[in-house]
Amino acid sequence: MSDFQPAFLAKFRFVENRNRKSDKSPEKNIVVDFTAEEAVKAANYLMTMAENAESSGNKIRVYTGPDQFDEVAGFSLWGGLWGDRGSFSPAKPEAPKPIF
Repeated sequence: MSDFQPAFLAKFRFVENRNRKSDKSPEKNIVVDFTAEEAVKAANYLMTMAENAESSGNKIRVYTGPDQFDEVAGFSLWGGLWGDRGSFSPAKPEAPKPIF
């Protein structure tokens, strides 16, 4: 058995979009379920990761067009998908390093 303790656990699922108004409407919607406890853990995770991205200089690309993007401080959140269901359960981040 693994000793892995995720920072938080949020299960998600994809559901058919039955209210499509046009071809530009998504075919499916994503639903992410949080318990109150896991939502607090996720909020703390996101704050820590944002602080770490700012202090470490970690960058992500924000695309504004097919070949146009800006690199800004940020991070990626990965999840697992099995059929139309999955979960986000990232590893606990390191505490942010002081900027000064």
